[in-house]
Amino acid sequence: MTMIPSKVVVTSPDPHGVEALRADLEAVGIQVLGTADERNLVRECIRQAPEALVWWEDWPEDRSIEALRLLAEAYPLPVVFYTLDASLERLEAATQAGAHGYVVNGYSAARLRADLAAAAARFRKERALAEQLEDLSRRHEERKLVDRAKGLLMRSTQMSEDEAFRWLRTISMREHRRVGQVSRQLIEAAHHAQAVNRAGQLRMLSQRCVLLRALAVALPGHDERHAALARSMERADQLLAELRRATAAAPFGDLLEAASQAWGRLRTGLQEADELSELDHAAEQLLVAAERLTSCLEAASPARRLHLINICGRQRMLSQRYAKQLALGALLGASASGLAEAAASTRIEFEQAVGYLQDAPISSGDIRELLAQAERAWQKLLAAGGQRPAPWAAVAEASDVLLDSFDRLTHRYEQGVQALIA
Repeated sequence: MTMIPSKVVVTSPDPHGVEALRADLEAVGIQVLGTADERNLVRECIRQAPEALVWWEDWPEDRSIEALRLLAEAYPLPVVFYTLDASLERLEAATQAGAHGYVVNGYSAARLRADLAAAAARFRKERALAEQLEDLSRRHEERKLVDRAKGLLMRSTQMSEDEAFRWLRTISMREHRRVGQVSRQLIEAAHHAQAVNRAGQLRMLSQRCVLLRALAVALPGHDERHAALARSMERADQLLAELRRATAAAPFGDLLEAASQAWGRLRTGLQEADELSELDHAAEQLLVAAERLTSCLEAASPARRLHLINICGRQRMLSQRYAKQLALGALLGASASGLAEAAASTRIEFEQAVGYLQDAPISSGDIRELLAQAERAWQKLLAAGGQRPAPWAAVAEASDVLLDSFDRLTHRYEQGVQALIA
Protein backbone atom coordinates (compact mmCIF):
# COMPACT_ATOMS: atom_id res chain seq x y z
CA MET A 1 0.00 0.00 0.00
CA THR A 2 1.28 3.51 -0.85
CA MET A 3 1.61 6.17 1.86
CA ILE A 4 -1.67 7.77 0.69
CA PRO A 5 -4.42 5.40 -0.51
CA SER A 6 -5.27 6.25 -4.12
CA LYS A 7 -8.30 3.96 -4.61
CA VAL A 8 -11.26 4.11 -2.23
CA VAL A 9 -14.84 3.01 -1.76
CA VAL A 10 -17.31 5.56 -0.42
CA THR A 11 -20.35 4.89 1.74
CA SER A 12 -23.00 7.21 3.12
CA PRO A 13 -26.75 7.02 3.81
CA ASP A 14 -27.12 10.31 1.88
CA PRO A 15 -26.89 9.84 -1.95
CA HIS A 16 -26.19 13.55 -2.43
CA GLY A 17 -23.41 13.35 0.12
CA VAL A 18 -21.89 10.43 -1.75
CA GLU A 19 -21.74 12.39 -4.98
CA ALA A 20 -20.23 15.44 -3.31
CA LEU A 21 -17.64 13.31 -1.55
CA ARG A 22 -16.85 11.47 -4.79
CA ALA A 23 -16.28 14.76 -6.62
CA ASP A 24 -14.02 16.18 -3.90
CA LEU A 25 -11.97 12.98 -3.67
CA GLU A 26 -11.42 12.80 -7.40
CA ALA A 27 -10.55 16.49 -7.43
CA VAL A 28 -7.57 15.78 -5.13
CA GLY A 29 -6.41 12.73 -7.13
CA ILE A 30 -8.19 9.91 -5.23
CA GLN A 31 -9.99 7.39 -7.46
CA VAL A 32 -13.44 6.34 -6.24
CA LEU A 33 -13.97 2.72 -7.25
CA GLY A 34 -17.62 2.69 -6.23
CA THR A 35 -20.08 3.04 -3.38
CA ALA A 36 -21.57 0.69 -0.80
CA ASP A 37 -23.98 0.75 2.10
CA GLU A 38 -23.78 -1.11 5.42
CA ARG A 39 -25.78 -4.05 4.05
CA ASN A 40 -23.34 -4.92 1.26
CA LEU A 41 -20.18 -3.26 2.60
CA VAL A 42 -18.10 -6.39 3.03
CA ARG A 43 -19.12 -7.84 -0.31
CA GLU A 44 -18.37 -4.66 -2.24
CA CYS A 45 -15.01 -4.09 -0.57
CA ILE A 46 -13.95 -7.64 -1.37
CA ARG A 47 -15.18 -7.25 -4.95
CA GLN A 48 -13.65 -3.83 -5.64
CA ALA A 49 -10.48 -4.24 -3.51
CA PRO A 50 -10.05 -0.59 -2.41
CA GLU A 51 -7.03 0.69 -0.54
CA ALA A 52 -9.25 2.55 1.94
CA LEU A 53 -12.88 3.21 2.87
CA VAL A 54 -14.34 6.71 3.29
CA TRP A 55 -17.57 6.81 5.33
CA TRP A 56 -19.78 9.89 5.73
CA GLU A 57 -22.69 9.70 8.17
CA ASP A 58 -23.82 12.69 10.19
CA TRP A 59 -25.29 10.63 13.06
CA PRO A 60 -23.97 7.05 12.99
CA GLU A 61 -26.39 4.31 13.99
CA ASP A 62 -25.59 1.02 15.70
CA ARG A 63 -25.94 -0.94 12.48
CA SER A 64 -23.22 1.21 10.92
CA ILE A 65 -20.84 0.43 13.79
CA GLU A 66 -21.65 -3.28 13.43
CA ALA A 67 -20.99 -3.11 9.68
CA LEU A 68 -17.58 -1.58 10.43
CA ARG A 69 -16.78 -4.38 12.86
CA LEU A 70 -17.72 -7.06 10.32
CA LEU A 71 -15.61 -5.35 7.67
CA ALA A 72 -12.59 -5.23 10.00
CA GLU A 73 -12.88 -9.00 10.53
CA ALA A 74 -13.45 -9.94 6.88
CA TYR A 75 -11.47 -7.34 4.91
CA PRO A 76 -9.30 -5.07 7.09
CA LEU A 77 -8.31 -1.76 5.49
CA PRO A 78 -7.86 1.91 6.50
CA VAL A 79 -11.20 3.58 7.32
CA VAL A 80 -11.88 7.34 7.59
CA PHE A 81 -15.24 8.17 9.22
CA TYR A 82 -16.68 11.68 8.82
CA THR A 83 -19.53 12.65 11.13
CA LEU A 84 -21.23 15.39 13.17
CA ASP A 85 -21.50 13.17 16.26
CA ALA A 86 -18.94 14.38 18.80
CA SER A 87 -19.96 12.03 21.62
CA LEU A 88 -17.09 10.11 23.23
CA GLU A 89 -19.26 6.99 23.36
CA ARG A 90 -19.71 6.93 19.58
CA LEU A 91 -16.03 7.79 19.01
CA GLU A 92 -15.01 4.85 21.19
CA ALA A 93 -17.45 2.48 19.48
CA ALA A 94 -16.32 3.46 15.97
CA THR A 95 -12.65 3.18 16.87
CA GLN A 96 -13.12 -0.22 18.47
CA ALA A 97 -15.08 -1.35 15.40
CA GLY A 98 -12.25 -0.48 13.01
CA ALA A 99 -12.25 3.25 12.19
CA HIS A 100 -8.70 4.60 11.89
CA GLY A 101 -9.80 8.19 11.53
CA TYR A 102 -12.95 9.60 13.20
CA VAL A 103 -13.37 13.20 12.06
CA VAL A 104 -16.09 15.31 13.73
CA ASN A 105 -17.94 18.26 12.10
CA GLY A 106 -17.79 16.86 8.58
CA TYR A 107 -14.97 16.86 6.10
CA SER A 108 -12.91 19.45 4.33
CA ALA A 109 -11.81 18.82 0.75
CA ALA A 110 -8.48 20.41 1.59
CA ARG A 111 -7.64 17.78 4.21
CA LEU A 112 -8.95 14.63 2.48
CA ARG A 113 -5.49 13.45 1.47
CA ALA A 114 -4.05 14.18 4.93
CA ASP A 115 -6.91 12.30 6.62
CA LEU A 116 -6.41 9.30 4.36
CA ALA A 117 -2.63 9.35 4.91
CA ALA A 118 -3.10 9.47 8.70
CA ALA A 119 -5.63 6.60 8.61
CA ALA A 120 -3.30 4.51 6.45
CA ALA A 121 -0.39 5.15 8.84
CA ARG A 122 -2.49 4.09 11.84
CA PHE A 123 -3.65 1.00 9.93
CA ARG A 124 -0.06 -0.02 9.13
CA LYS A 125 0.97 0.45 12.76
CA GLU A 126 -2.04 -1.55 13.93
CA ARG A 127 -1.24 -4.39 11.53
CA ALA A 128 2.42 -4.40 12.54
CA LEU A 129 1.47 -4.63 16.22
CA ALA A 130 -1.00 -7.43 15.46
CA GLU A 131 1.68 -9.34 13.56
CA GLN A 132 4.15 -8.87 16.42
CA LEU A 133 1.54 -10.12 18.90
CA GLU A 134 0.76 -13.09 16.67
CA ASP A 135 4.47 -13.86 16.35
CA LEU A 136 4.93 -13.68 20.14
CA SER A 137 1.92 -15.91 20.63
CA ARG A 138 3.24 -18.40 18.08
CA ARG A 139 6.66 -18.39 19.73
CA HIS A 140 5.06 -18.97 23.13
CA GLU A 141 3.01 -21.90 21.79
CA GLU A 142 6.04 -23.32 20.02
CA ARG A 143 8.07 -23.07 23.22
CA LYS A 144 5.43 -25.15 24.99
CA LEU A 145 5.48 -27.66 22.13
CA VAL A 146 9.28 -27.89 22.27
CA ASP A 147 9.17 -28.49 26.04
CA ARG A 148 6.62 -31.29 25.58
CA ALA A 149 8.63 -32.83 22.74
CA LYS A 150 11.82 -32.70 24.81
CA GLY A 151 10.00 -34.51 27.61
CA LEU A 152 8.87 -37.24 25.22
CA LEU A 153 12.40 -37.70 23.88
CA MET A 154 13.91 -37.74 27.36
CA ARG A 155 11.50 -40.46 28.45
CA SER A 156 11.81 -42.55 25.28
CA THR A 157 15.56 -42.34 24.70
CA GLN A 158 16.98 -41.48 28.17
CA MET A 159 18.75 -38.45 26.67
CA SER A 160 19.30 -35.24 28.61
CA GLU A 161 17.27 -32.08 28.08
CA ASP A 162 20.11 -30.41 26.16
CA GLU A 163 20.57 -33.49 23.96
CA ALA A 164 16.82 -33.61 23.25
CA PHE A 165 16.81 -29.97 22.16
CA ARG A 166 19.88 -30.44 19.96
CA TRP A 167 18.17 -33.42 18.36
CA LEU A 168 15.04 -31.39 17.58
CA ARG A 169 17.13 -28.50 16.25
CA THR A 170 19.19 -30.82 14.02
CA ILE A 171 16.06 -32.25 12.42
CA SER A 172 14.65 -28.73 12.07
CA MET A 173 17.68 -27.60 10.08
CA ARG A 174 17.82 -30.78 8.02
CA GLU A 175 14.16 -30.56 7.00
CA HIS A 176 14.04 -26.74 6.77
CA ARG A 177 11.23 -26.51 9.30
CA ARG A 178 10.87 -24.65 12.59
CA VAL A 179 11.72 -26.54 15.77
CA GLY A 180 8.12 -26.00 16.84
CA GLN A 181 6.84 -27.77 13.73
CA VAL A 182 9.12 -30.75 14.33
CA SER A 183 7.99 -30.82 17.96
CA ARG A 184 4.34 -30.77 16.96
CA GLN A 185 4.88 -33.73 14.63
CA LEU A 186 6.52 -35.72 17.43
CA ILE A 187 3.72 -34.89 19.88
CA GLU A 188 1.01 -35.82 17.39
CA ALA A 189 2.75 -39.12 16.65
CA ALA A 190 2.93 -39.86 20.38
CA HIS A 191 -0.77 -38.97 20.69
CA HIS A 192 -1.65 -41.42 17.90
CA ALA A 193 0.55 -44.13 19.41
CA GLN A 194 -1.10 -43.69 22.79
CA ALA A 195 -4.58 -43.90 21.26
CA VAL A 196 -3.67 -47.11 19.41
CA ASN A 197 -2.25 -48.55 22.63
CA ARG A 198 -5.38 -47.68 24.61
CA ALA A 199 -7.72 -49.16 22.03
CA GLY A 200 -5.49 -52.25 21.95
CA GLN A 201 -5.78 -52.61 25.71
CA LEU A 202 -9.57 -52.55 25.42
CA ARG A 203 -9.28 -55.32 22.85
CA MET A 204 -7.22 -57.37 25.32
CA LEU A 205 -9.63 -56.76 28.22
CA SER A 206 -12.48 -58.24 26.20
CA GLN A 207 -10.70 -61.59 26.54
CA ARG A 208 -9.09 -61.19 29.95
CA CYS A 209 -12.34 -60.45 31.76
CA VAL A 210 -13.88 -63.73 30.58
CA LEU A 211 -10.64 -65.60 31.34
CA LEU A 212 -10.62 -64.25 34.89
CA ARG A 213 -14.25 -65.24 35.40
CA ALA A 214 -13.47 -68.74 34.08
CA LEU A 215 -10.44 -69.04 36.38
CA ALA A 216 -12.59 -67.93 39.31
CA VAL A 217 -14.89 -70.85 38.51
CA ALA A 218 -11.97 -73.26 38.07
CA LEU A 219 -10.16 -72.07 41.20
CA PRO A 220 -12.89 -71.52 43.83
CA GLY A 221 -11.67 -69.77 46.92
CA HIS A 222 -8.92 -67.85 45.09
CA ASP A 223 -10.06 -64.30 45.74
CA GLU A 224 -7.21 -62.80 43.73
CA ARG A 225 -9.06 -63.74 40.50
CA HIS A 226 -12.09 -61.74 41.61
CA ALA A 227 -9.87 -58.79 42.57
CA ALA A 228 -8.07 -58.97 39.20
CA LEU A 229 -11.44 -59.01 37.41
CA ALA A 230 -12.57 -55.92 39.32
CA ARG A 231 -9.34 -54.13 38.34
CA SER A 232 -9.76 -55.13 34.69
CA MET A 233 -13.33 -53.82 34.62
CA GLU A 234 -12.23 -50.55 36.18
CA ARG A 235 -9.40 -50.29 33.64
CA ALA A 236 -11.82 -50.77 30.73
CA ASP A 237 -13.94 -47.91 32.07
CA GLN A 238 -10.84 -45.71 32.35
CA LEU A 239 -9.65 -46.56 28.84
CA LEU A 240 -12.98 -45.61 27.28
CA ALA A 241 -13.02 -42.32 29.21
CA GLU A 242 -9.46 -41.54 28.08
CA LEU A 243 -10.28 -42.39 24.46
CA ARG A 244 -13.33 -40.12 24.55
CA ARG A 245 -11.17 -37.23 25.77
CA ALA A 246 -8.27 -37.84 23.40
CA THR A 247 -9.96 -39.05 20.19
CA ALA A 248 -11.59 -36.66 17.71
CA ALA A 249 -15.31 -37.43 17.69
CA ALA A 250 -15.95 -36.80 14.00
CA PRO A 251 -13.88 -39.60 12.41
CA PHE A 252 -14.01 -42.11 15.27
CA GLY A 253 -17.03 -41.24 17.36
CA ASP A 254 -19.23 -44.01 15.95
CA LEU A 255 -16.49 -46.64 16.40
CA LEU A 256 -15.86 -45.53 19.96
CA GLU A 257 -19.58 -45.59 20.70
CA ALA A 258 -19.86 -49.13 19.30
CA ALA A 259 -17.01 -50.26 21.56
CA SER A 260 -18.62 -48.51 24.53
CA GLN A 261 -21.94 -50.23 23.95
CA ALA A 262 -20.26 -53.62 23.54
CA TRP A 263 -18.33 -53.10 26.77
CA GLY A 264 -21.54 -52.08 28.52
CA ARG A 265 -23.15 -55.40 27.58
CA LEU A 266 -20.14 -57.41 28.74
CA ARG A 267 -19.86 -55.39 31.94
CA THR A 268 -23.50 -56.03 32.78
CA GLY A 269 -23.06 -59.75 32.16
CA LEU A 270 -19.99 -59.86 34.42
CA GLN A 271 -21.83 -58.05 37.20
CA GLU A 272 -24.88 -60.29 36.92
CA ALA A 273 -22.78 -63.49 36.76
CA ASP A 274 -24.05 -64.61 33.36
CA GLU A 275 -23.13 -68.03 32.03
CA LEU A 276 -19.61 -68.32 30.62
CA SER A 277 -20.91 -68.98 27.11
CA GLU A 278 -23.01 -65.79 27.22
CA LEU A 279 -20.08 -63.80 28.55
CA ASP A 280 -17.86 -65.14 25.79
CA HIS A 281 -20.40 -64.09 23.16
CA ALA A 282 -20.44 -60.54 24.58
CA ALA A 283 -16.64 -60.54 24.74
CA GLU A 284 -16.40 -61.44 21.06
CA GLN A 285 -18.65 -58.50 20.18
CA LEU A 286 -16.39 -56.17 22.16
CA LEU A 287 -13.32 -57.68 20.51
CA VAL A 288 -14.69 -56.97 17.04
CA ALA A 289 -15.58 -53.36 17.96
CA ALA A 290 -12.22 -52.71 19.67
CA GLU A 291 -10.30 -54.32 16.79
CA ARG A 292 -12.04 -52.05 14.30
CA LEU A 293 -11.35 -48.96 16.41
CA THR A 294 -7.68 -49.88 16.86
CA SER A 295 -7.15 -50.52 13.14
CA CYS A 296 -8.81 -47.24 12.13
CA LEU A 297 -6.75 -45.25 14.66
CA GLU A 298 -3.59 -46.83 13.29
CA ALA A 299 -4.59 -46.16 9.67
CA ALA A 300 -5.37 -42.51 10.45
CA SER A 301 -1.89 -41.81 11.79
CA PRO A 302 0.87 -40.47 9.52
CA ALA A 303 3.35 -42.55 11.55
CA ARG A 304 3.63 -45.79 9.61
CA ARG A 305 5.48 -47.57 12.41
CA LEU A 306 2.37 -47.59 14.62
CA HIS A 307 1.67 -50.99 13.05
CA LEU A 308 4.43 -52.35 15.27
CA ILE A 309 2.66 -51.04 18.37
CA ASN A 310 -0.62 -52.50 17.15
CA ILE A 311 0.92 -55.93 16.52
CA CYS A 312 2.64 -56.03 19.91
CA GLY A 313 -0.49 -54.79 21.68
CA ARG A 314 -2.49 -57.46 19.90
CA GLN A 315 -0.26 -60.12 21.44
CA ARG A 316 -1.68 -59.15 24.82
CA MET A 317 -5.13 -59.98 23.51
CA LEU A 318 -4.04 -63.25 21.83
CA SER A 319 -2.31 -64.50 24.98
CA GLN A 320 -5.46 -63.90 27.03
CA ARG A 321 -7.65 -65.27 24.25
CA TYR A 322 -5.72 -68.53 24.05
CA ALA A 323 -5.82 -69.01 27.83
CA LYS A 324 -9.55 -68.20 27.81
CA GLN A 325 -10.19 -70.73 25.06
CA LEU A 326 -8.31 -73.40 27.02
CA ALA A 327 -10.33 -72.64 30.14
CA LEU A 328 -13.71 -72.52 28.41
CA GLY A 329 -12.95 -75.71 26.48
CA ALA A 330 -12.32 -77.55 29.75
CA LEU A 331 -15.15 -76.00 31.77
CA LEU A 332 -17.91 -76.09 29.16
CA GLY A 333 -17.10 -79.58 27.90
CA ALA A 334 -19.35 -80.82 25.09
CA SER A 335 -21.10 -77.46 24.79
CA ALA A 336 -17.80 -75.79 23.89
CA SER A 337 -18.18 -76.52 20.19
CA GLY A 338 -15.37 -75.21 18.01
CA LEU A 339 -13.18 -73.92 20.85
CA ALA A 340 -10.36 -76.39 20.11
CA GLU A 341 -10.17 -75.22 16.49
CA ALA A 342 -10.37 -71.59 17.60
CA ALA A 343 -7.54 -72.13 20.08
CA ALA A 344 -5.39 -73.67 17.36
CA SER A 345 -6.01 -70.66 15.15
CA THR A 346 -5.14 -68.28 18.00
CA ARG A 347 -1.88 -70.16 18.59
CA ILE A 348 -0.87 -69.77 14.95
CA GLU A 349 -1.64 -66.02 14.99
CA PHE A 350 0.32 -65.54 18.20
CA GLU A 351 3.42 -67.40 17.04
CA GLN A 352 3.45 -65.67 13.63
CA ALA A 353 3.35 -62.28 15.36
CA VAL A 354 6.24 -63.30 17.65
CA GLY A 355 8.33 -63.89 14.52
CA TYR A 356 7.34 -60.47 13.18
CA LEU A 357 8.38 -58.76 16.45
CA GLN A 358 11.70 -60.62 16.57
CA ASP A 359 12.53 -59.26 13.09
CA ALA A 360 11.25 -55.73 13.80
CA PRO A 361 13.64 -52.79 13.13
CA ILE A 362 13.19 -51.50 16.69
CA SER A 363 15.18 -53.63 19.13
CA SER A 364 17.26 -53.38 22.28
CA GLY A 365 18.59 -55.62 25.01
CA ASP A 366 15.51 -54.85 27.09
CA ILE A 367 13.15 -55.71 24.21
CA ARG A 368 14.97 -58.96 23.46
CA GLU A 369 14.82 -59.99 27.13
CA LEU A 370 11.08 -59.25 27.30
CA LEU A 371 10.49 -61.28 24.13
CA ALA A 372 12.43 -64.19 25.65
CA GLN A 373 10.44 -63.90 28.86
CA ALA A 374 7.20 -63.96 26.89
CA GLU A 375 8.38 -67.03 24.94
CA ARG A 376 9.08 -68.93 28.16
CA ALA A 377 5.66 -68.06 29.54
CA TRP A 378 4.03 -69.06 26.24
CA GLN A 379 5.67 -72.48 26.36
CA LYS A 380 4.42 -72.96 29.94
CA LEU A 381 0.90 -72.03 28.82
CA LEU A 382 1.08 -74.52 25.94
CA ALA A 383 2.32 -77.23 28.30
CA ALA A 384 -0.44 -76.52 30.82
CA GLY A 385 -3.05 -76.61 28.08
CA GLY A 386 -1.93 -80.08 27.05
CA GLN A 387 -2.52 -81.61 30.48
CA ARG A 388 -5.78 -83.16 31.73
CA PRO A 389 -7.01 -81.95 34.05
CA ALA A 390 -5.44 -78.59 33.31
CA PRO A 391 -3.25 -77.13 36.07
CA TRP A 392 -5.29 -73.94 36.46
CA ALA A 393 -2.77 -72.19 38.67
CA ALA A 394 -0.14 -72.65 35.94
CA VAL A 395 -2.56 -71.33 33.29
CA ALA A 396 -3.28 -68.28 35.45
CA GLU A 397 0.40 -67.60 36.14
CA ALA A 398 1.49 -68.01 32.51
CA SER A 399 -1.30 -65.75 31.21
CA ASP A 400 -0.38 -63.08 33.78
CA VAL A 401 3.31 -63.19 32.79
CA LEU A 402 2.41 -62.99 29.11
CA LEU A 403 0.17 -60.00 29.70
CA ASP A 404 2.83 -58.18 31.73
CA SER A 405 5.58 -58.97 29.20
CA PHE A 406 3.63 -57.72 26.19
CA ASP A 407 2.31 -54.71 28.08
CA ARG A 408 5.89 -53.67 28.82
CA LEU A 409 6.97 -54.53 25.28
CA THR A 410 4.19 -52.39 23.80
CA HIS A 411 5.39 -49.48 25.95
CA ARG A 412 8.98 -50.02 24.76
CA TYR A 413 7.89 -50.08 21.12
CA GLU A 414 5.81 -46.95 21.69
CA GLN A 415 8.92 -45.17 23.00
CA GLY A 416 11.00 -46.54 20.13
CA VAL A 417 8.53 -45.27 17.54
CA GLN A 418 8.71 -41.79 19.09
CA ALA A 419 12.49 -41.87 18.88
CA LEU A 420 12.45 -43.04 15.24
CA ILE A 421 9.96 -40.33 14.27
CA ALA A 422 12.20 -37.76 15.90
